[in-house]
Amino acid sequence: MTQLREWILEAAEGEPLEGVVIGSASRHDAVLEMSVEVSPDCPTDRVLSWDEAQPFLRYEFEQDFGSVPCHPVTVWTPSWVIALSVYDGWVDWFRLPRNPRDHTPGMPGGGG
Repeated sequence: MTQLREWILEAAEGEPLEGVVIGSASRHDAVLEMSVEVSPDCPTDRVLSWDEAQPFLRYEFEQDFGSVPCHPVTVWTPSWVIALSVYDGWVDWFRLPRNPRDHTPGMPGGGG
């Protein structure tokens, strides 16, 4: 099982977390079927501090094709913008440089 909070900390590589947006369970006009119970108190779609956000990100989930196992999130550190990609329910984190810099680009969603 994976814990969303731990994934975010891993992606941040020890950098301070400057802001977090926890996405709602909707995307465009379609409602995503999430495989975890969402706290009704979870503030969504607005910037939170790490202290405000992390209690809502402490749940574990299983990656499983066919449903969305966790909230979408965007996280900012001094160097990175961290987010999640999903392919038919399989979720992974990715990050992009916050500012222009040399790096090895990836292709979220299954391309590396």
